Formats: sequence, structure tokens, C-alpha cells
Amino acid sequence: METSQNHPRPRGIGTRHALGRVAAILGVASLACVIAVGLIERPRYALAALSPPTADLPHGGWSMIQRSTLALPGEYHRFFLVRFELDLFAGSGQSSDSWASITAYFERAISGEGFERYEAAGFRPCAAILPEARFLPSGPNGYVAFRRHGSVAYAAEPTVCLAVWPIEGDDEGFYVVLVTANPSPITRWSSCLELGCR
Repeated sequence: METSQNHPRPRGIGTRHALGRVAAILGVASLACVIAVGLIERPRYALAALSPPTADLPHGGWSMIQRSTLALPGEYHRFFLVRFELDLFAGSGQSSDSWASITAYFERAISGEGFERYEAAGFRPCAAILPEARFLPSGPNGYVAFRRHGSVAYAAEPTVCLAVWPIEGDDEGFYVVLVTANPSPITRWSSCLELGCR
């Protein structure tokens, strides 16, 4: 006589193991996503350092170099900024005697990196990244913007802002501030979806 004993399986054991596996898979997937976003979103800057007309200062001739991340409120828009500062005094180096000569010097270097002077009616790409744009005019004794050829207005694209204005007082010279802004890859992708890009 054969006896068969069917032992009932305790309730919940299989379910707990399955839930544990699902939780482990979701945990590993979440960690992989966090690592991937961290690698994709690591800071990348728009330009390598440009040399100013005078090279006898530390930091490649700049008196200050500052790197930061700008996060715009409301949406996930991040920009990686580098700010270069320098006071140029008349006769301190080539091309340092007028706004036009200083701007021309930097424009040649910036153009060599694939940027061109950018002007669009009603769009001021330097307003958010260059604090000096609040008190300086666009143009002579003020600031100029540079973007890649074919940039779409309002799109999150690499931007360079150059501000040059006279030092007030007895000293003859100019303040020079160069700010580069590069959107994070996710910011650029989202902007391209919304506004298009080149």
C-alpha cells in the first residue's frame, strides 16, 4: 500500500523569496542607474583655459579661475561653468590697450575653439551666467557672447561670455571676465527635444 503524504507548503514562503529577488533586482538596477547618471552628468567644460595677453601671472596668466555648477530653478537644467578673471593694465602685454584690442585678442582664441560671436534679438545668453551682464551693456566697454555656429536661440548649448570694461580711477586698464557654460548632457538632450538643436 502506497501512502502519499502531501505536506501542505507553508503559506508565504515562495512569495517572500520571489519578492526578495525582485527587490534585489530593483536595487541593483537602481544603483546601476545612479552610477550611469553620475558618469553621464560629470562636469565637462566648454573650453580649455585660454591664455590672456599677459602670461606673467599664476594660473596661466589669470588672477582667478573658478569652477562651479549652475542649476536653474523650475526644471532640471544644469550648466558647468568656468570663470576666469584678470585685471589688464595698459602696456602689460600685447593687445591690452583698448576694449576693441582685448576683445579681438580673445575672439581669435575663442573662434579657434569653434565659437562665433552671437547676437539674437531678445535673447541674452549671458544674463544667467555672467553677473556683470546686469550692469554692463552688450557691446563696447561691456560684454559679448559666443556660441557654436548655428546655435538655436534659447536652447541649452555651450556659451562663452566675455566682459571687458575700463578700470575706474587713476589706473589705465581693463577688467576682464571670461565665463564658459556647458550644459550637462541631460540638460542638452531635454533642450533639444523641446526647442531643437543643430
